[in-house]
Amino acid sequence: MAGPRKGDDVVIDDPNAREAEYWATSGRSWIEHEAFQDQLLRPVSDVLLGLTGFQAGQRVLDIGCGTGAHALAVSEAVGPTGEVVALDISEPLLNRAAERFTKARARVHTLLGDAQIADLPNGHDVATSRFGVMFFADPAAAFANIARALRPGGRMVFAAWAPVAANPWWRLPLNIAKARLGSPPPTPPNAPGPMGLADIGFLEGQLIDAGFTEFAVTPTTITLGYIGGPAEMAALSIRIGPAARLIRLFEARQADVDAIEEDLARAYEDYVDDGVFAMPATLNIIDVRVP
Repeated sequence: MAGPRKGDDVVIDDPNAREAEYWATSGRSWIEHEAFQDQLLRPVSDVLLGLTGFQAGQRVLDIGCGTGAHALAVSEAVGPTGEVVALDISEPLLNRAAERFTKARARVHTLLGDAQIADLPNGHDVATSRFGVMFFADPAAAFANIARALRPGGRMVFAAWAPVAANPWWRLPLNIAKARLGSPPPTPPNAPGPMGLADIGFLEGQLIDAGFTEFAVTPTTITLGYIGGPAEMAALSIRIGPAARLIRLFEARQADVDAIEEDLARAYEDYVDDGVFAMPATLNIIDVRVP
């Protein structure tokens, strides 16, 4: 399929320009560790596919597609008569996704844009997202805009992270890095970011503000898995995720980085099952019926 489409109807501008700038640079690290992310987060896609029950021939919009793993799984589910549009705000991520779609000969089109404000193609049966909806400056406006891209009676099924306290994948690296480097500046509650929709009360309020009356937000526990031991996971955690963010923020010395990696490896030993990394994770699954 073709690479990212650009046009006057799909723009990246305020209010999410900061997110666009962040992912234009940090997205390259996600590309570098694509295989790791695909394996670790596959259970999230499995939950979304199982809950949604995609059918052959459906048209699907994937919000925040990243390097395309979830869109590829959805494309397989809807088959050759279906169609997927994969949207992302990051051009590097979308370029990589387009390469993968072409190689797989998947019926997936890429679209560069900000889901909060873009004039999205309409008539889709389902909008889906694996961790792509937590970064909006105005979630209610974003949800309403995405809904306009669906046919009457369509459905939105998204996965977002539950709070840090319920997710050792976030809690451990964050606390270990903070203990060594210090705390980052405080983040306002419900600010755009990985935990932007962690608060169920806030999330439900945003859905109501968007005009929805038929929705469910369900905390769901899965297991993040990776064929690798604690040392390998620790090495990856200093390159992506909350520890990596603090390392960059504080411009950490190599001695501090090494110490954080060692402490993470020890902490991850509690999450190894028969030599395989296996860590529980809690998600907020958002299921919305569009009028």
